[in-house]
Amino acid sequence: MSQTLSQQQATEPQQEIDEAFKSIILAMRSHHRAVNQYAVAFSRAYGENLQGDYIHHPPGFHLQFPRSFEQEIPTQLTGGRADGDPTQEMKDATTELQNKIQAIQQDSQNQATALVDEFKQNNDRNAFIQKMEAMKKQMKESVNDNIDKTFKTAEEVGTKFPQSQDFILNVAMKVSDFVNRVVTTIVNFFTNLINNIVQWVSQAVDKVKNFFSTAADSVGHFFATLF
Repeated sequence: MSQTLSQQQATEPQQEIDEAFKSIILAMRSHHRAVNQYAVAFSRAYGENLQGDYIHHPPGFHLQFPRSFEQEIPTQLTGGRADGDPTQEMKDATTELQNKIQAIQQDSQNQATALVDEFKQNNDRNAFIQKMEAMKKQMKESVNDNIDKTFKTAEEVGTKFPQSQDFILNVAMKVSDFVNRVVTTIVNFFTNLINNIVQWVSQAVDKVKNFFSTAADSVGHFFATLF
């Protein structure tokens, strides 16, 4: 009887920790979507001169976590309720996310190039803007769908390996922050393209190509040095 009571007392604090961990993951997911929504909504072209706003980091969208979560990511953390390697599981999840982000970037580059070519043919700036805005929205939704999967995996891995929860939160925060910056940078570039398409028309395709080449290098470097 005493052993059962002792086990119950040991289990209850861990259950509270698990619930707190899941709540933080949920907060990260909500934060990520809020930042992306802000990025797209406040970069839309508008007004008589069709000028769009540029954004940096939205005010009021900053998560604060205990200091332990801000430490450098350890090489590997094991232990918990299941056999396996939480570090490898997070590596697999972030590698999958990297591939998806790079595919989204490539698709965005292809669409932007096609829209520039179309504008050269018809000189219809309003149609160009509408299609670019639709593409920004589509990109945001694709990114959100894919990083949601990463957050879900992080929650599952953290539940299996409670001793690695700080490590997993650290990875998730770094990834979420980086992906938000990627989205913000792409949105700002598209806004710049919209605002300057008439002046840039002869060199716009090269600008799109060069921008996404740099963006792809940035994504590759981040994920290669994450662990």
